[in-house]
Order: sequence, then C-alpha cells, then structure tokens
Amino acid sequence: MQFRIVTRQGEIKHINLCANPVFIENNFLGIRTSARDITEQKDFLRLQEFNIVLKKSEERFRTYIESSPTAIFIVNNEGKYIFVNKTACKLLNYSAKELLGKFIYNLLPESELKTGLKSFEQLKTVGETHNVESKLLLKEGSTIDIILDGKKISDNEYIAFVKDISERKNIENKLKEQNEEYAALNEEYIASNEELNRSILASARTESQYRLLFENMQQGFALHEILFDEKGKAIDYRFVLINKAFEKITGLEASSILGKRVKEILPSTEDVWIRNYAKVATTGEVLQFENYSQEFDKYFSVIAYSPEKNYFAVVFTDVTQNKIYQRELVAAKEQAEENDKLKTAFLQNMSHEIRTPMNAIIGFSSMLEKPDLLLEKRLNFTKIIQSSSQQLLSIVNDILTISSIETKQEKLTLEEVCINNILLELLAIFNIQSQNQNVSLYAKQQLSDKESTINTDRTKITQILTNLISNALKFTHEGKIEFGYFLIEEENEKYLKFYVKDSGIGIEKTLHKKIFDRFRQADITVNKRYGGTGLGLSISKGFIDLLNGKIWVESEPNKGSSFFFTIPYYPVNEKIIENSQDSDFCKKNSILIAEDEEYNYLYIEELLIETGYTLLHAKNGKEAIEFIEQDSSICLVLMDIKMPIMDGYTSTKLIKEKNLAIPIIAQSAYALEHEIKKYKGIFNDYITKPIQKDLLIKKISQYIPISEFDK
Repeated sequence: MQFRIVTRQGEIKHINLCANPVFIENNFLGIRTSARDITEQKDFLRLQEFNIVLKKSEERFRTYIESSPTAIFIVNNEGKYIFVNKTACKLLNYSAKELLGKFIYNLLPESELKTGLKSFEQLKTVGETHNVESKLLLKEGSTIDIILDGKKISDNEYIAFVKDISERKNIENKLKEQNEEYAALNEEYIASNEELNRSILASARTESQYRLLFENMQQGFALHEILFDEKGKAIDYRFVLINKAFEKITGLEASSILGKRVKEILPSTEDVWIRNYAKVATTGEVLQFENYSQEFDKYFSVIAYSPEKNYFAVVFTDVTQNKIYQRELVAAKEQAEENDKLKTAFLQNMSHEIRTPMNAIIGFSSMLEKPDLLLEKRLNFTKIIQSSSQQLLSIVNDILTISSIETKQEKLTLEEVCINNILLELLAIFNIQSQNQNVSLYAKQQLSDKESTINTDRTKITQILTNLISNALKFTHEGKIEFGYFLIEEENEKYLKFYVKDSGIGIEKTLHKKIFDRFRQADITVNKRYGGTGLGLSISKGFIDLLNGKIWVESEPNKGSSFFFTIPYYPVNEKIIENSQDSDFCKKNSILIAEDEEYNYLYIEELLIETGYTLLHAKNGKEAIEFIEQDSSICLVLMDIKMPIMDGYTSTKLIKEKNLAIPIIAQSAYALEHEIKKYKGIFNDYITKPIQKDLLIKKISQYIPISEFDK
C-alpha cells in the first residue's frame, strides 16, 4: 500500500509499505513489514506529465511565430542571423537555410550600411529601437523599403519585427511628384495666361482674330462688365463675351447668357465675389484662387484680371479630377501610416501578452525540479503553469481566428439553437466573477424557449456574447451589467437584437467605429491598464458579418457602454429564405452600366465580373433607354449622372415614366446634401465616387441576388 507521512522537519513523503505474514511450523508468529520512500518517483511522473503539456504549448507558440504575417529575424551579438520565420524568407526571396549564417551587413545596400550598423549598435546598447526606416537587399539584388522594431531578448539575442513599407513610400513619392508637378504647371499657367491676355487685348478690336484665339484656348474665358448703382457701389456684373471652352466646362451656352446679369444666370452668387471682381475691374489688381462651385459641382483654378476700366476677365480650368486624386493620395498615405502604427503597437502588445504567460510557465517549471520543494508550493506552481498555458492558448486561438476571418476561411455551422439556454449558461459562467468584482449581473429574455429556438451558429453566438460580457466585466468596477435580446422587425424582416449594457468607464464617441478594427483598443492606455490583444471586438464583428447582422456601440465616457448586434430571426419551423426577390425577376441576368468614361466602366466591370451577371455598357442616357427597351434580361441599372447627349437624371425620369419597374442606382463624384435629396425622388439608391466594392455589392444586393455577396 502507498500513503503519505509528515516528517519531524515538516516534509511530506510518499511511502510504499509491504507486509508479509511469518509462520514457523505452521504457527503464526507475526507480520514482517518493509517501507520504501517513493517521493522522487512520484515527482518524476508528475514532471513527465507537465513536460507533455509544456511541449504542446511550445508547439503552439512556434506555430504563431512561423505563421505571423510580419517578418521576424533574430540575430546574435555579431549580427549573425540565427532564426527567421517564413514571412521573412518570403519577403527577401531567400530560403531559411540561405539566410541563416548571413550577417546584417550582407542584406544592407551600400547606401544604408553605415546607418544600419549604427542602429544595431544602438539596439545592443539601449535594448530596443522603434520605427527604424531602412532598405534591405532582395536575393536578386533589388531593394525594398522597410520599417523595423528591435528588442533585446537575452544577453546574446536580438529580435526584429520587419514590415515592407515600399507601397507607402511609393504613395509618398507620387504625392510629392504630383504636388511639384502641380506647382510647376501653376507657374506655367500664370505665365502663359499673362501672355495670352496681352494677345487678347492686342487683337480685341478684330473679331476674326479674336475668335481664332478663342478656338485654340483650352481654358474657359469670360469677359464681364461691372454694374454700379447711383452711389457707385458694385451691385452685379453682366456677361459680355465667352468662348467655347467656357460653354463646354459649364454647360452654359452663349446665346442664353450674353448680355444678362450674373444673378439672373447664377442666383446663388454671393456679394463678396461681386466686390472682389469690382476691385479687379477698378484697380487692375490680378486675383488668383481655387474654388469649389456648387452650381457646377466642380473645382476651378481661376485668374481674374482687368483688360480695361470697369471690365474684368476670368480664365479658368477645371481641376476637379486633380482635387479628387490629391484627396485619394492623401487618404491612402494617412491610411498606410495608420496601419503601420496599429501593426507596430499590436506586435509590441502581442510580444508582451505572449511573454507574460511564457515567463510564468518557464519560471515555475524550473522550480518544480527542486527535490525539497514542499507539496503545497508544488501544487500552487502547477496551477499557475496550467492557468498561464490556458492564457497562452487563448491568445493563439484569437490570432488563428482573426486570420481565418481575414482570409475568408471561417464558415458557419447552422443548427437548431435555443437562445434562452445560451443566456442562462453565460449567466452561470460569469456570475462568480461578477460577484467577486461586486458587480450585479442580469440576463433578460423576451421569447419563450420554443420561440427562441432558431437556426444559427451556436458557437459563434456564444463567443460574441462571451467577448462582450468579458469586456463589460473588465471595464466595470461597480454597478451592474445586463445582457439579453428582443425581437424586432425592419423592412419586413425579423431580427434578434442582442445587447450588453454596463455602467463602466465608457468610450469616446470618436472611437465608436474604430474599436471594431483589428488590433484597436479604445485608448492606448487601456492595454497597459487592462491587458488584452485588442482582437475580441474585431472577431465579434467578423462573426456577425458572416451571420448577415450588424454591430454597434452607444457610449459616453464615465457613463457606461451599450453594445448591440443583430442576427436574422429564423425560427426552426420556418424555412430560411436566401433571397426575397420573386422568381420571375431573378431569371433576369444582366446589369446595365451607364457610364461615359471608359476607365470608370472598366473599373466597375472588374468589381462585378464575378457576380454571375452579364454586364452591358451604355455610354450615355439615350443608349441606356435603348438598351432597356430592347433587352428584357436587364434587372438593374448603374446610372452615371453627368453624361453627354443625355444625362443620367433625364434618362432615369424617362425610364420611370414608362413604368418600368427596374431598380436604378445613381453614381456621381459628389454627394452634396441637396443633390442626394433631389436624386432620391427618382433613383432607387445613390453611391458616390470613388466607388468602394463592399458598398457597391451591398447596395446592389438589396435589389437583386448577388452570388459573390452571398458567399
């Protein structure tokens, strides 16, 4: 038999006792016993079991490092590479075997050699470096721009997280070149206009020469006369002369505006412009500016000058596309910089989150090897190791889950699920934690068990609610937390609307959308105070998107937060309807794209090429009407508003007058408030340029089934 004893020194020993009867000539004499100390054998078996658990944790950690989307390098004191992950090999087009054994200076171009080695020396001295920009040599000899963060991880090991920023650098260079080109063109423009103006004045008395100059002008030109009241105050100006470029750019014809006052033609003209132009006409001062015109929905670069007393001329160019391109470049640059910052912060945070449990696992594992360790401490250390292993496992699972969502590998598993049961299970799970925090926890349900049994993915619903309740408990120090659901109806569709409300620290309004982004927490200090990877809400959003729902938050700082999300309500006794379009309409298989710009059409075609529909192209509003009259397979129209021959607005009005029940979505470069209000009376929907694929697919899918969207 085996049992434990306590020695005089207070140590606990495991004893194996053997007992045998003793007989002499068949007479029982007594019992002979022997005892053996088997404490070390017991400890050895327990240590073997723990090593198996530790090995599995180490394998998961290695899986994370190897599958990380960031290139990771580890070098020794001499700058020799001793570890690289798969992303690092792919980044530089080397195999791991080729990279290992190389030194830092082998991968630096000559122009970066001095600063690169200096940065490495700084890392060895200080222990860490941040946001170091440099270049690396690829295997074939070309270079890429990179940014890295380095950290000392032991006396002879240094780790570097490296990201390719070549795309961001290209955007910055393009933006710089575009600005320089724009400035040069502007100077050339001013010089050429001054020369042109002198030519116009010299030939103004000869009508034929005047018209010849106008025919060759690419800029819009208009000559105006300032009108004064009896007190000599400028009150208006009238059109004296315009060229063909003016007509083309503005759409106003000479026959309808010459001789008329500007306030007759453009009633919204502000008095400040009349005063500015009057100053030009009376003083000879040249006025140069860029301005957005609501009347024409365009940006113009304008030069105003006075050819003679009380007259002024304007020469202008449409710079709308330049403005759009500039905004897109700036937005792209800012987005790239923001992404770099978020990824860097995430990697630093992830390094901390992984190292914390790993430190506990490795540290307490080594302590278990002490032969004189008391049993109570041994059991306590084992619990710490198991808890740290679970923490590490949770981090790895979050990383794998977000990767699966991002690569569209995550799938739904639909089954019959009782929502009431999920709420009760979560209440039981989190009740002890809430009591320990002195926070009241409530669960509320609206439907009966039968009514709350729906077709959905149980695992994902449970994880979404678990993430939201865990966050509520993390950020609520007193008060209460309530979670539950109720049934709602929107646009003839039923949904379950879930909520998790707390009385915690709250969230700034400006961050209500950003907290659902990957790697994002509401405040950089949140991670330091509360920990976490910043992936919980983005995982929840990814699951809700898969379930065809939506998630949002309502919150104010120090007033608590209320998280809401919806999922379709599909009771088990009702058939799930994939698309509500009637069968006859779904048999139509063509989408008409009315767009006069070829490149814009090619872009939209690329966005919709995989939807399963035949794509037709009309180059103006008149062609769009002809297509619809001749082709009965068209089930939706994407209509550009500004087109030659017939604009999209007029075309759509004519189509609707013929009672053709076909959805038409307007597309335009601008979305001014008064325009949208005007178009909503004619078009079924409205989308602004530049067009985003996800938004386009979402809008189209409201009217016709989209195979790619369904996927």
